[in-house]
Amino acid sequence: MEKLKILIYGAGAVGGYYGLRLMQAGYDISFAARSKKLEIFRNEGLTLDSFATGKTEFKSLKLLDTETITDSADKFDLIILSVKSYDTQSNIEKLKKILAPCGKIICFQNGVENEELLLTAFDKNQIIGAAVFIAVALEHGNVVKHTGTDRIVFGYWDETINSTKLDWLKKIFDSANLPNELSQNIKKDKWTKLVWNAAFNSLSVALNSVVMDMLKNEHSAYLLRNTMLEVIEVAKSLDIIIDKKIVDNYLTIESNIGEFKTSMLQDFEKGRKLEYEYLNGAVIRAAKKNNISAPFNTFLYKILAFKECNKK
Repeated sequence: MEKLKILIYGAGAVGGYYGLRLMQAGYDISFAARSKKLEIFRNEGLTLDSFATGKTEFKSLKLLDTETITDSADKFDLIILSVKSYDTQSNIEKLKKILAPCGKIICFQNGVENEELLLTAFDKNQIIGAAVFIAVALEHGNVVKHTGTDRIVFGYWDETINSTKLDWLKKIFDSANLPNELSQNIKKDKWTKLVWNAAFNSLSVALNSVVMDMLKNEHSAYLLRNTMLEVIEVAKSLDIIIDKKIVDNYLTIESNIGEFKTSMLQDFEKGRKLEYEYLNGAVIRAAKKNNISAPFNTFLYKILAFKECNKK
């Protein structure tokens, strides 16, 4: 087993799940989060409740407060970055303080812009992109509820670096029985995930609806289909070619087993800030850059901006 110091930076649902699974495999794991969340973890620990592995409680956790990180903090060989995309910029200086000189950051985040942002502050061989496919939620403040799938696709964001050099990381995931694969084109993989996210996450909040209900209704299915097709066209303008057949696959009930409420709908119901700026907004920015229109994504963006401004 690799003797690495691994930090989960952003110990929410996704980060909590992978951190706990790696702990189960015997890795040296620390969790970084804001003070309020850390207080719960210190007092109550973390519980992993997975349909695949059962229910396990973790009481002894290594915790780091993201609000008080200093240059004297521990240095980590691998940081799994799982904060919301709107928090990436504000955490870059903190990440600099805790990443070991030859350390790596892997982005377990939604959107397609986080890695580019990190590359303005770190070397190209330090930034790893990842598309994470998982159905998980953080319940009661400290229960990681895993209800379906848990696959990681990852690779260096800089295309000049061969991702086979990350075989050491694949071995770590393999040893923890976490489904994963090295990507031949991580930018395409992340845009392919964005096809689903920009449509399902945003429309679920706009309609206050769960995934299955949207799939079964012809009107919502129409909006989902055209939003996804629009993301594919915008990706094409960036020379990222995604097969349109994936839209039909995403619209099948079978491909969405385990999905109940999207992560964005969960955030909306809890009064949290939403990530539409980094999903639909990313599509709109790329479309504008290449002088093409994105009416469906713009429509969803405007609805969510209104709802966020007017939520009680």
